[in-house]
Amino acid sequence: MFVGDAFITFKLKMRKLKVALSVWSKETFGDIFKQLTIREDIVKIKEQLFEEDPFEVNRMVFQQAQVEFKRYMHFEEEFWKQNVGVKYKQKEIEIQDRDQISAAVIDFYQQQFSSELTSSDYSILEHVQEVVTKDQNDLLCSMPSLEEVHKAVFELAGDSAYGPDDVYNVFKAFFDGQTLPKSVTHTNLVLLPKKEIINNFSDLRPMRLSNFINMIITRVIHDRLESILHSLISQNQSGFVKGRNIIENVLLTQEVVADIRKR
Repeated sequence: MFVGDAFITFKLKMRKLKVALSVWSKETFGDIFKQLTIREDIVKIKEQLFEEDPFEVNRMVFQQAQVEFKRYMHFEEEFWKQNVGVKYKQKEIEIQDRDQISAAVIDFYQQQFSSELTSSDYSILEHVQEVVTKDQNDLLCSMPSLEEVHKAVFELAGDSAYGPDDVYNVFKAFFDGQTLPKSVTHTNLVLLPKKEIINNFSDLRPMRLSNFINMIITRVIHDRLESILHSLISQNQSGFVKGRNIIENVLLTQEVVADIRKR
């Protein structure tokens, strides 16, 4: 039996699934936006009839119209959630020349996220104390189990439609050493303004929108690292570590200052 590239197989299946879901949605719900407008007009008409003749029958008809309207409002909300996939609003920025601005943005972030300094001399690592044990290293590099992948998927998006077999095949290919294709590593940068008036690119905060399968791989590695971080990071580091709180440093400083004043 011929087994193709797991990444390509996964990408093709996602394309077919997208087409199938689009056809199913149109056949089942029709044009959501058009139906929403129709349902809104129906609610207004039924509401007017109920106000003119406030009988029980008209009240039930009006309530039923409201239920249908809310149903399609939910469909619209889910549509935008799936197509946008973010929880923030981006302010509009007025620009004069789009081509020049685009070229300047690319140049700015290429310089920021790349480096001309490359080194092949890692002899300094010989002087770094080894804190990761062989067992911990084996844990980090071992093939993830299906349950581990399943847990990562549902931690990121509990309503995800990815099939467990397809995702797991991608994981096996990655941990076997296959290079991730561009369809997986492709990332969009969205620039969010930090202030009302934008004077330079430093006033913009880049947000990374990654492919979901890439986020799952990152999540699994994150969860594995999290389990051994306590043995890698000094106890003096109180912030940005699960189970520790940066406020501890503030409290310690207050105690030191209070003790100095007593003396």
